[in-house]
Amino acid sequence: MKSDRYVALLERLIEVPRASVLSAEASEPCRTALPRLVSETWQPLADAVQELNEKASDDRYHEVRIHAKRARYIAEAAAPWLGRQAGRDADRFARHAEEVQNVLGERQDSVVMRQALLEEAAKRPRDGLFNLAAGRLVERQEQSIAACDKQFREVWRAMNRKKIRAWLNG
Repeated sequence: MKSDRYVALLERLIEVPRASVLSAEASEPCRTALPRLVSETWQPLADAVQELNEKASDDRYHEVRIHAKRARYIAEAAAPWLGRQAGRDADRFARHAEEVQNVLGERQDSVVMRQALLEEAAKRPRDGLFNLAAGRLVERQEQSIAACDKQFREVWRAMNRKKIRAWLNG
């Protein structure tokens, strides 16, 4: 704590707020500004989900998961600063985003496992027993992916309700 490096760090930390130029939004109350910031993560999520179709790639689903994570984390961070009701609404929104994230996380785990099994089987073209077992495991991963897709549609429908996202309008 007495080192030159520590003292230099403290001086930089003190200087940063003095040097910062704040935007006009910085003077807005949290209850106004924060829902708008969260809504900026909502639209890319909603757009990514809308682009999904029956032939959507695994990468597209993974992108949706990343958007859901962002929306969840910013809603969780904003909730304590929004007041009682809006804070509860933000928490509820974050819980729905977490459900979307978890379902798509399970899906991604199955996608990765399926790919690993296929790659390992390709390395052993003459190992019939291994390939039989790997084929069965691949089939189970595909069933898991299909189940996650169905569950995703359900949790997304719940999250996309107007009641869940109404607070985003401030």
